[in-house]
Amino acid sequence: MLFRSKLSDSGHYSNSQAGKCSGTAKDLLTNMIKNSDNCSADWVYQQVGSGAVQTVATNAGMKGFALSTADPLYTLGESKVTANDMALFFSKIDKMMPASQKSFGMGLLGAIDSAGTPGHAGVYDSGVAQPPIYSKSGWDDEGHGHYTFNQVARITVGGGTYNVAVLVSGSTETNSENIMKTVFQKLFSGTTSAGGGGGAPGTPPPPAPGKPKILWKPIKFDQARMNEMKTYVKNNYGSFIKPATYFLNNPQVIAEHYTAGPSAISAWNTFDSNATLYGESPGTCAHFVIDTDGAIWQMVDLKYMCRRVTGLNYTAIGIEMAGTSDGQILGRPAELSSALKLTHWLACTYHIKPGNVIGHAEALSSPYHKEDLHMVQGVDMQTEVHSDWLHNDMVTFRSKLSAMGGC
Repeated sequence: MLFRSKLSDSGHYSNSQAGKCSGTAKDLLTNMIKNSDNCSADWVYQQVGSGAVQTVATNAGMKGFALSTADPLYTLGESKVTANDMALFFSKIDKMMPASQKSFGMGLLGAIDSAGTPGHAGVYDSGVAQPPIYSKSGWDDEGHGHYTFNQVARITVGGGTYNVAVLVSGSTETNSENIMKTVFQKLFSGTTSAGGGGGAPGTPPPPAPGKPKILWKPIKFDQARMNEMKTYVKNNYGSFIKPATYFLNNPQVIAEHYTAGPSAISAWNTFDSNATLYGESPGTCAHFVIDTDGAIWQMVDLKYMCRRVTGLNYTAIGIEMAGTSDGQILGRPAELSSALKLTHWLACTYHIKPGNVIGHAEALSSPYHKEDLHMVQGVDMQTEVHSDWLHNDMVTFRSKLSAMGGC
């Protein structure tokens, strides 16, 4: 948005360096901000150059900012920056935007929410701020199970406007989100919430209800796998998704599965391997898997499609449960409770109707089921379906879900 006046919306662009992304200037800027897409960020950097980026940093008063030199594709994405610099930048960002681009730019920052974005739930789950919330977050896998998360936000609390940035390190996404949430709560512990009636001054409002504890345990989902998903979409859904994409836009279905194995780790290993199915890539995956003790692992960011339900991958969020039958899982209180809590939170977050919470075995009856391919290695993709979570068992599951109440 700060650079958009330097770019033209009249053409369709492609990142020749990375060869991974294309679209109009508006498309690529949107993808860079809303989806933290490094390919799009690299394209923007190619257009404006280091001089323009450094000028923005200087005008914002950012003293610790430095572009990355380690990898050309991540020049912007892995820039060095302090929390103070990020807060300074957000304090001036709307004033630095050209008037003609302010609505577009602030609209992008205000449209990001916590769902499915690693590390992003801190300011939202803290419950301290009244909408609108303008924010951006990011994360970096440092290896050995250690992550760094950052979040910068402009928020309204107690009638005042604050620009706050937090950098944290943690062993998991959930651990870092909880640290970030606590930081926001403590920063505003003496400020009355702008919502009013949220408690006595000095007591932060309770965190937003509904989101269960989720462990971020990602499978390998690199650019190569994303490109395989894009090709899969072109082949299987090309008649109605144009241009092909690997992004999960506006999901309408939650599909329940069981792993046909003894534990979450066995499913994680299968999905991480990215083994072909019916000769097609990418391999299968699901967004979440729930272990027998009720632990919820998130394996794939919700902004990406997962190949798990033929005919519905373009619009479905996938939840796997460790086990070999519906009845086995229905008889495990901890695992079932976590599945219901996760499903309830996702359905509320994405406004998914109860009838669109389905078992894998019910896929063919979904109004969203669409498939372009027919015979693949002797299997008819138009009717291919599994037997996990049969209709009668899903009636029980949906009944329990309904008993949890509305959103």
